[in-house]
Amino acid sequence: KRPLGSQPAGERNLVASGTTDYGYYFMFSKAVGSVVGHIQVGQTHLGVQPNTFADRLKHRMFGLEFRWSETSSFIVQSVTQTSIFLRSDVLGPPLDFDRSRPTDVIVMGYKHLSRGFLFELGGIEDYNQQRNEADITFYFSTGWRW
Repeated sequence: KRPLGSQPAGERNLVASGTTDYGYYFMFSKAVGSVVGHIQVGQTHLGVQPNTFADRLKHRMFGLEFRWSETSSFIVQSVTQTSIFLRSDVLGPPLDFDRSRPTDVIVMGYKHLSRGFLFELGGIEDYNQQRNEADITFYFSTGWRW
């Protein structure tokens, strides 16, 4: 990817590293009746300058998909991701605003898949941290599966 046109400074450093970023993940799924369990582990490598931000983000997910028809499901996931901020960047008491701690969220939503078209709608709640991310988030996603 190419860096954005403006010079990175402050929050702009979080937009693009200026070099190639890459990642991978492994997902394992198992269906038992109308319930599908998903486990995912992965890592994203960032081309950042030394001692600015973390050079890799580790993430893992455990999810359950409850299918009530061929096309519709209810999804529940627990997602954890390490922080982009280094431990040395953190100021203040550890429980006040420790941005270097991992983020833990629970995701609940509805998934519809019909003739390759994917539609998702749901909410995300931060259940472990105080103030290191948005407390409640709503999401909407569409896609095509082939």
